[in-house]
Amino acid sequence: MLGRSRLLPAVLACLVAQSNSADDFKILPGERLGGAVLGERQRQLRAAMGQPDTTTRLAGGLIREDWLGKRLAPKAYVEMGLFFRHDFVTVYFRHGRAIQVEASSPDFKTPDGLTRASNGLKFRLRYRDFKTIQPPPFHNPDPGGCPAPKHFVAYDDAMSQGIAWRYGAWGGLAPDPDVEQLEMVIVHRRGEPVIVDPDGGIRLVWKTPPHLLLENYPKG
Repeated sequence: MLGRSRLLPAVLACLVAQSNSADDFKILPGERLGGAVLGERQRQLRAAMGQPDTTTRLAGGLIREDWLGKRLAPKAYVEMGLFFRHDFVTVYFRHGRAIQVEASSPDFKTPDGLTRASNGLKFRLRYRDFKTIQPPPFHNPDPGGCPAPKHFVAYDDAMSQGIAWRYGAWGGLAPDPDVEQLEMVIVHRRGEPVIVDPDGGIRLVWKTPPHLLLENYPKG
């Protein structure tokens, strides 16, 4: 089995290194997402996962760190409206300890086999006590408004069980996020609400106009 110090980079590199245990890719609500364990200290996670690609200090004493996959996300992501440049794992810390983990890769699975690529209705059926959160749309600061001027986001949060999932849509008016199309799966502490991404995930997406991106998608 891969050690935790090698696990996450391997997963995010599209499984260049293979693990021998399905447990390494499990989403356990209220506990962990893959190798990222809730309650661990920032230095412990860095030792296990390597140095993050970005670190951002947020309001309320939160710190957000992103680990990005080494390969470009598949072209299919753009075609389905995700626009993520890479698969990622994002961890939020408070007082130096991990309190929320979110990931885009469909390699991570719940014990029931649900993944980011699953129909969102399946999550709703499995975690029936969810509450839907609709934060204000995030306005893209890019002058060209790429991939679109606004990111409309909705979260479903099964707070008591410690799991949430997010939908999204890019558009100029007010498109409704597609309940069937997930952007990410999120694990957080049981009994605490999901932390809503304050920038709508803009740091993780392409800034190239969609038609140019699809026509000239880089070879990863």
